[in-house]
Amino acid sequence: MVRKAIAVALSLALFLLCLGCTAGVSQEEYDAVVAEVNAAQDEIVSLEAERDAVQDMVASMEAERDAAQAEATRLEAEVADLKDHRVEEAWIMASERYTTLRDSIGFNLEEIAPWVNLPEIPTWLDMAHLCSTILVDEPGAYEAACLITLPDEQIYMTLSEYGGITTALCQGSSQEYLMTIISDESGDTTEVTMKAGETWTIFNWTEIQDEMFFTADVDGEAYEVPWSDEPGDLEPICVDFVNWLGTINKTGGLITSSDQSLLFLGVGGLHASLSPSFLANWRVIASRVLVDILQGVPASGWW
Repeated sequence: MVRKAIAVALSLALFLLCLGCTAGVSQEEYDAVVAEVNAAQDEIVSLEAERDAVQDMVASMEAERDAAQAEATRLEAEVADLKDHRVEEAWIMASERYTTLRDSIGFNLEEIAPWVNLPEIPTWLDMAHLCSTILVDEPGAYEAACLITLPDEQIYMTLSEYGGITTALCQGSSQEYLMTIISDESGDTTEVTMKAGETWTIFNWTEIQDEMFFTADVDGEAYEVPWSDEPGDLEPICVDFVNWLGTINKTGGLITSSDQSLLFLGVGGLHASLSPSFLANWRVIASRVLVDILQGVPASGWW
């Protein structure tokens, strides 16, 4: 618009110059018109320089924008790949923990308690995002947190181990799950308290007159059996325990079927593979097997 106005002014000035040549204008008037023409030409040169600078700036900004978009696309791809990798890695880790525990007991637990099995890979696994972090990892202390995000839900799980007390919590699923495990100085499990929704359970291993007993309390229903730390004695204990659960209608696992795969994935995000010290402690292995029977997979890896 400015350039158009200057062009009009130049045309008018040239017209006046031509008119002055024929009509006879004073030198002062002629010089003034010439000065206006020169000023207009200088203005055109200045505006064209500004236009060129603006065009260069726009081109530079567009190049920076394109570079930023390309970098954002690359980072998004890396993040997506990392998320997919972490989900797959966590599922594999949980599966390895499961099979390691099952292989260590020497009998087919799934034949005794069919609901305790390795979950199938869920159809939503490729849509899941997993974020986990280890907050503390040192002798006698461990703390980790895991967040699983799906399009329509979020599951938050934590695990902490301090001074022989382990606490595991899961929130955001169909019901809340809480587990507390108490171990003695030798590392043997002495008590496991579990909450699944409105159901409370307590497992105890106690010595009475030089004999060890295992007791279970499930919503006020009591079960007690002599305990043995001999690996060969675990299978009949499990069979009897499953039969007792049938009498109180608690077979099938307290972790609901819709939550099992989610918690199983979280197990892999919370913990690494089973340690040699764990595999050397039969009481811990046996206690996890009984927890599995009551809660259902993935309780075996959730502490």
